[in-house]
Amino acid sequence: MKYLLLSLLFVLSGQPFSTKEREKIVMSRAALYDKIKGGWAGQLIGVTYAADMKASASLEVRNENTAWSDGYQLASFQNNPELYDDIYIDLTFLEAIREHGTEVTPKKLSEAYLQASYHMDHGCQSARYNLMKGKNPQRAGYWLDNPHADDNDFQSHADFIGLMYPGLPQSAADLSNKVGHLMNYGDGYYGGLYVSTLYSLAFTTNDPKKLVIEALKSVPEKSTFYRCVNYAIEQYRQFPYAWDRALGHFQRKWKNDFGCPDRLIGKEDADAKVNSAYLTLALLYGESDFEKTMQVMRSIRQADCNVATVAGILGVMSGFEKIPAPWKQGIDEIETLPFHHSNLSLAEACDITFREAIKAIEDSKGNTSKDQVTIKLQTPSPARLEKSFEGHYPREVRHLGDTLLADRIDLTFEGIGFVVRGSLPEAESDEVFLAELYMNNKYIEIIEIPLIRNNRRPELVWKFQLPHDTYAVSLRPLKKNSGVDVRLTDLVVYDVTPN
Repeated sequence: MKYLLLSLLFVLSGQPFSTKEREKIVMSRAALYDKIKGGWAGQLIGVTYAADMKASASLEVRNENTAWSDGYQLASFQNNPELYDDIYIDLTFLEAIREHGTEVTPKKLSEAYLQASYHMDHGCQSARYNLMKGKNPQRAGYWLDNPHADDNDFQSHADFIGLMYPGLPQSAADLSNKVGHLMNYGDGYYGGLYVSTLYSLAFTTNDPKKLVIEALKSVPEKSTFYRCVNYAIEQYRQFPYAWDRALGHFQRKWKNDFGCPDRLIGKEDADAKVNSAYLTLALLYGESDFEKTMQVMRSIRQADCNVATVAGILGVMSGFEKIPAPWKQGIDEIETLPFHHSNLSLAEACDITFREAIKAIEDSKGNTSKDQVTIKLQTPSPARLEKSFEGHYPREVRHLGDTLLADRIDLTFEGIGFVVRGSLPEAESDEVFLAELYMNNKYIEIIEIPLIRNNRRPELVWKFQLPHDTYAVSLRPLKKNSGVDVRLTDLVVYDVTPN
């Protein structure tokens, strides 16, 4: 009983470790490489698990044979290669770093991004369109130019950054700033910054409670992201043995999403702060157990990106060799095979990351020798405060019933901003559908809708920070397009107060 009370007091106190308590850590080069490999392999395992396994509704019952059968991991990798987009998008940036080093400029990163042939969604695709139109790379994720600024794109693609900066979260933040603002801003940027810091600090501790509290210091306390993730931690402290109760309390306060148009029409839960809170809960309730952490994560949010992240972080903590053997089944068959849409394999990603990690340790006044490394630890400090959609609240979601944009379409609303969503069939044509946008009978701009999916933005048109008024929005096609139908699906209206 005494032991239980002491344990409970520790859980409730949430006293974090601090790198200030230790100036340095020493580990062998082999151990460093093993942790890096654990991080990359953990992501691969997490994606496969999230796509295949049925999450248990109760964590009281553990299935000894949960892991997949022989050959499944390899078959998934070869037969469903698009599944691993959370990894091969990271590899796009890693290839740019292999060529230019971590001093790579945002322009070089954006060039690598633009050359990629894979499909993107949310903030990634909006950013790709912005970059194609010549937007400054550090502005491509800005909320006035990207309705998905607060989404979890960067959160899903920041793992590789923390892996290159073991125990060096401030150095990792410099690269996060360059990569993250390509696709997100505000809470969306903080999602990736938080994940990269989690990975960086995972080299220094095996305690998830200490890890999440210390990593959150990278985010400004006045941000909605900080308040959201911190609230999740508070629910864990209140219900340390009941993840479902903590989740219920959390969702009653933070489930609503003011940004992502997809979330507002009920399609996806892509908000970065909410998803970061979910993976925080998974790390806390997983208690450093690899399988249990994946189970909790998939039970909370059935998304492969989140499961990949928590599995990657656990892989760093334990190192590859200590990941339970059933989950490593098939990794040896995969590690030399290149990922889809990339020239890099898992083994090559580990080698590049290890080389950059050694350089980062040396650049940060640590020491390296033939057999070991000494890392001079850094303490996270908060990034500057950014806020997307400030003063904007969803007032109305109006379904437009797949209205064909063949002739003039008029929409009326009252508010300070709007997003018009639409759809059109996939086409391999360089043709661009053109329409004029008028507001209150005043010409605003020409809307360009390329028929090739990779060349267009996810939404047809949007405007924010309008003076509060009643608006008549008119879309007027300039020409018809050879049998391709552009349809309007939804209108999202923003106002100065919540509905």
